Amino acid sequence: MITSRDFDFIDVDVEVQKRTPITDANFIFFFSGKLPIVNDKGELIALLCRSDLLKARDYPMASYDSKGQLLCGAAINTRETSKTALQLLVEAGVDVIVIDSSNGSSTYQIEMLKYIKKTYPTLDVIAGNVMAVGRAQGSAVYAVSSYARSRGVPVLADGGIRDVGYITKAVALGANAVMMGGLLAGTTEAPGEYFWGPGGVRVKNYRGMGSLDAMEAHASSQDRYFTTDSDQIKVSQGVSATMKDRGSCHKFLPYLVRGVQHGFQDIGVRSLEELHEKVASGKVRFERRSPNAQVEGGVHSLHS
Repeated sequence: MITSRDFDFIDVDVEVQKRTPITDANFIFFFSGKLPIVNDKGELIALLCRSDLLKARDYPMASYDSKGQLLCGAAINTRETSKTALQLLVEAGVDVIVIDSSNGSSTYQIEMLKYIKKTYPTLDVIAGNVMAVGRAQGSAVYAVSSYARSRGVPVLADGGIRDVGYITKAVALGANAVMMGGLLAGTTEAPGEYFWGPGGVRVKNYRGMGSLDAMEAHASSQDRYFTTDSDQIKVSQGVSATMKDRGSCHKFLPYLVRGVQHGFQDIGVRSLEELHEKVASGKVRFERRSPNAQVEGGVHSLHS
């Protein structure tokens, strides 16, 4: 809301166009305290205040939509009751929907995906995961990404992302992004209790969604794997373990980003798009390495 107090004592117009660089806008904002944003017709489309400036400074990599609002995603399951929740989420302005299912090839998820795209054709949907048996993870990412790219569909590499090197390999094989579970489970922001493990290492409990511990504790995990409390036999489809303390996400995620940047530098590319183009054209290639070559290529002959 804008009132007369916002402009009564201003002698000159203090406004910027939508395409004004952020550095110029910050300079004007420093002297005026508020910064109206106008479009090409001179119509007011936004009003920045101090909190907006601080957020832009402290969180420069935050994801915003075209209106300057933070992107928001939500997960739904494949049951019929989720259609009501989906409608409410769309009305609330959700940007992306994740279909929370353990098997992307199930008829339940396929029908839910068809319903979403038919009812809300412009809504982004994350569906999956692509199921197979025995396929090597790298080969699976490459094959699925090659097919999806021909349809203009981005791909997430999910499963087995252990460190920066795995992220770099996944995106080089065609993935547009990676999904991380265990890698973030040891961070301060992740749920779970810390305790001291063997050797004085600080660790945190980690329960995969398909583990027996998670299914016994949460009904949502049972829904995901079509299991109920009345089932006499529950089959584990996940693991329970401990993860080494990784500190706060505010420090760990920038570390991952910088590591991927170094990986791109070693490969000789500037962006994800350039990497995909060079892999597709054969300028960046992969080769098979023997177990001995992998050992020789890593750190070895050291005692710690």
